[in-house]
This record gives sequence, C-alpha cells and structure tokens, in this order.
Amino acid sequence: MPPGISSEELSSLISLTTWRDKKADPALRELAAGYGVAVNAYSGKKYLFTQIFQQLSAPGQEHDLVAWFAYRVYRELVHGAAGMPITSPHDPQIQKVASRLASDQSVVNSIRRYRGDSLVWFGRYTSPGGAVLEGGSNSTIAYRSVAALVRPLTDAYLTRERAPEERLTARPIERVTTSPAFGHYGDRPASPPPAQPPRLGCLGVIAVFIVTTGTVIAGKAWLGNFV
Repeated sequence: MPPGISSEELSSLISLTTWRDKKADPALRELAAGYGVAVNAYSGKKYLFTQIFQQLSAPGQEHDLVAWFAYRVYRELVHGAAGMPITSPHDPQIQKVASRLASDQSVVNSIRRYRGDSLVWFGRYTSPGGAVLEGGSNSTIAYRSVAALVRPLTDAYLTRERAPEERLTARPIERVTTSPAFGHYGDRPASPPPAQPPRLGCLGVIAVFIVTTGTVIAGKAWLGNFV
C-alpha cells in the first residue's frame, strides 16, 4: 500500500481490482472534476465514466449531458485517435450539437437509458481471440441524432491525405455488427458503419462467453484507449 494513502484513495485503489478497471488519465480526471466528481490519483476510468454520467443525468443538466454524450460519439467516430482537433465536450462545435439537441426530450431520455461506463465505446466487436465485445448501443435515437450532427466534424479530417505517421491505425479487433437497422449511434445506429477498420475505445467490463466443442469458457474483456 502506498505510504500516506487516504481512505478515499485506498477505496479507489481497491476498486481498480474489483471493477477490473484502469487508472484514469489526467485529462479524464480533470473533466470529471470539472463536472463536480470527486477524483484522486487512483480513480478508475470506468468509475469516472459512471460518476460523470450520474452527475449529468440530474434534471437541469441536459445540455452538459448531451455534450458529454456527443463527445463520446465523436471519439468513437475518430476511432479514439490521438491528435484530433476536438479534445473536450466543452469544444464549441460539440457545444453547438448539445444546444441543438438538449431540448429534444426523446434524445435526452434515450441518453439517460445508457450506463455511464458503456459510453467508453459503442457497438459490437470481435476480438482476435474470437470474443464478442459489447459496448454502448449504436442504434438508439440518441446515437443516430447525435451522429448525424457529429459525423460532419470528423469526415473531412479522416478522409484528407495525412502523413503516414499521422494516419489512424486500425485496432486489433474486427467489427461484426452495429445494428440491424442503422449503423452507428444513439438509441443508436444512424447510418451503416463505414467499411474501415474499427478502433478500440475504452471499454467497461464486458462479459464474454465463448462456446467451443463441449467447453464453455466464461471471461470478461475490456479495452482502453482514450478520453
């Protein structure tokens, strides 16, 4: 145990194991603190996603809730890549999306049906080992509505020619499906997913069951990447 650790820090340290979590990076801790969430050096990523979501789900927080959700959708669409122009839900372009949708009760209610840690990433993927990993639904009203406004913020950047070292790299997972009707967000799909390699997002704990010849292996898989 680290010397001089407080009771709150100890609780967070224990939660890293019990939640199968990882320590949140400084950017996520700063965002969480800005939303009024108590943070410390051992706060976990999934824990903070959950706390942020709970904080913003309260009545009167609709604008910030939509902005947080829109930012998570943006991070999904850019495959969690570093060096993107939008780095926070407080970015003016994300704030414009929130201003347009915060008064739409169907969108707000759809967002509130998510779990906080499910916003780490969206959709269903298959890992190299064959495990099916489930993130937040990308076929909801919220996902479709937000994606329609956020995707134009990513398309020009992702399709323009960039130096090889700056190009997005594919994550070692394969998208197997998104939604039978749409394809990327909200309650969630908004349109068929682009035929490009999927990226890893920060996943919460995901129960995975792989059935082989006469043997059932129960496991949990989660991935981490961005803020």
